[in-house]
Amino acid sequence: MTRDTWFARVGLPWSTAENAAVTLLAESAPGFARCVAQPVPDWRAAAEFVRIAGRDDPWWEIEEVERQRLWERAAQARLEAEIATRVTDVTAALEAPIRAAIRGALARSSVVERDCMRAAAGAALVSAQHAALVELAGEAPTHYFVRRHALFTGGRWPLGCHHGAWLVF
Repeated sequence: MTRDTWFARVGLPWSTAENAAVTLLAESAPGFARCVAQPVPDWRAAAEFVRIAGRDDPWWEIEEVERQRLWERAAQARLEAEIATRVTDVTAALEAPIRAAIRGALARSSVVERDCMRAAAGAALVSAQHAALVELAGEAPTHYFVRRHALFTGGRWPLGCHHGAWLVF
């Protein structure tokens, strides 16, 4: 998929391929025995998740531990300055296109959720950074972070795991 597809499919029914990708992501979520895939229907529901996320779910901490593991593994073969530069370059290259895509998706829905817009942009950028770390660490392209990033680049917003459900908008 091209970068032009960021957030282009939010709120639409999942295709068969998306359903399979989301199910695979949910089943491979690190630190959980098994999550189920659950669609998020609209920007308001996504905004509600953003408001409650992080208060009671260990998901954020589990991903941070994995990010640190990847960084350390990448640092075994590269200078940390090189890793930091690569991650910074990813953010710099994608920030404007991602924010424009979110504005377009919100405009199509006639919803104004500024906090949700910031969270979506941040999540997409972090996903791109994590995918870059997977590559720098020499991990397999089937890594959980790469699967999640593929959903972003395919037009979805994988929000995260909450009470055993992997929520995807």
